[in-house]
Amino acid sequence: MPPGTGNWADFFDGIAASADTLTVMNGERYLGTFTAAVDSTFSTNKVNVLVEDLYGCTSLIAVSHRGKHYIVMRTHARANTVTLGVFVTHFWEKPEFSEDSVFQSDVIDLLE
Repeated sequence: MPPGTGNWADFFDGIAASADTLTVMNGERYLGTFTAAVDSTFSTNKVNVLVEDLYGCTSLIAVSHRGKHYIVMRTHARANTVTLGVFVTHFWEKPEFSEDSVFQSDVIDLLE
């Protein structure tokens, strides 16, 4: 059924099966944290991003304007140019939101 009919299963199955889909892989620790995440810079190709199994968890989806650039100011007065794209996370309810030290390291520090 097409979107809008109340049954989205076929739509989501099509996204999941597409070669254009990046899936946030649960269990893969992004930068050594409990967080699962995927990032991609923009190109001329379409990209879908899929987050599965969000049950009490939180997902952050950050999408920039295509083709734009920005300057990231680093310490020591050095600037880097970064190509923009998409960054999608799956933050786990436990332990990331239930333990203060894990929340700091796996959520706050990761986003900074």
